[in-house]
Order: sequence, then C-alpha cells, then structure tokens
Amino acid sequence: MIDKLYKDKEWLFHQYITLKKSTYEIKEICRGGDINYWLKKFKIPIRSLSEAVKISHNKLIGLYKDRDWLFNEYINLNKSTTEIGKICEVNNGTIYSWLKKLDIPIRTISEALKIAFSGERNPMYGKHHTEATKKKISDALSGEKCYRWKGEGINLEYSRLHKWINKYFDKPELCEICEKPM
Repeated sequence: MIDKLYKDKEWLFHQYITLKKSTYEIKEICRGGDINYWLKKFKIPIRSLSEAVKISHNKLIGLYKDRDWLFNEYINLNKSTTEIGKICEVNNGTIYSWLKKLDIPIRTISEALKIAFSGERNPMYGKHHTEATKKKISDALSGEKCYRWKGEGINLEYSRLHKWINKYFDKPELCEICEKPM
C-alpha cells in the first residue's frame, strides 16, 4: 500500500509542501509513480526551479554538523575536507573545525596524500612507462647527469669526517686518511 501513497492528496501535500521533499524523494518513498501528475491533479502548487534549488541547498547547509554524515563522508568515503566543503558550500577550514569538534580522527598529511593520489585520482593511473622511457629515467638519475651528482673524489671536510669517526668508532691515535693525531 506504501507504493500508492502519492494518490492521497493530504499525504502528498504534507510530503511536498510541509516537509519540503522533492518529487524524487517522494518517488523513492513510494517506489515509483508519476508524482508531478498527481501534484497537478490535486492542484498542489509546483515549485519553480529556483525554489527547488533553494530548498535543496538549505538541506545541505547543516549536513557537516551531523557527526554520522560527516564521519561517513570523511572516513568511509575518503573524501577530503575540500570535497566535503564543496558539497556543503562552505570552506574546507569549516569542515576541518567540525571534524575536530565532533572528535572525528583527522588524517595526517601523508594519509591525505595517499588518498588524494590513489586509484583514478593518480595522474599515472592506467598508464605505464615503456622500457625505453624507464631506461631514460634511469640514465637521467645516474652518474654525472643526476641532480645529486657531486663529482668524483669529493673532498670532505676533515673535521666533519673526524667527528663522524669519533662518534661511531673507537678513537684511533692517528687518522687513517690524513695521518693527523685524533
């Protein structure tokens, strides 16, 4: 009988006007049916698009204050504070504040980055380097071409080297490199 509720004028009026449910929400409750047809038949005033958008927007405004909803979006669905902020049309800082107020565990930067660049969000998702490209990358990061290259036979400061040796080894009487007393 629940699927025919929309044919009851009082029930439909209460859902659409009083509770401000959308035709889609009413259709979900009734498991189908042409809700717009029955609204017109009962002469229930149909909202303009701007009214419908305003009602929909107002429903989203306070969602981030609901712990269960925010927990689900942030923890279970792995959405960022920025993504949640866009849904609720607030700043990501507001979402962050509410996460703290509602005692929802906040991700570390490394956890957030893992989520931000995981799966389809990763710019390399579905792409693979060819063997030729892998070779070019390897060559670029080795030898003199590497940005970390310091040159052959680096002349270390002896005082740094002596400190390191003294810290990790028994102190010899003479330095094995410069033959100076330690």
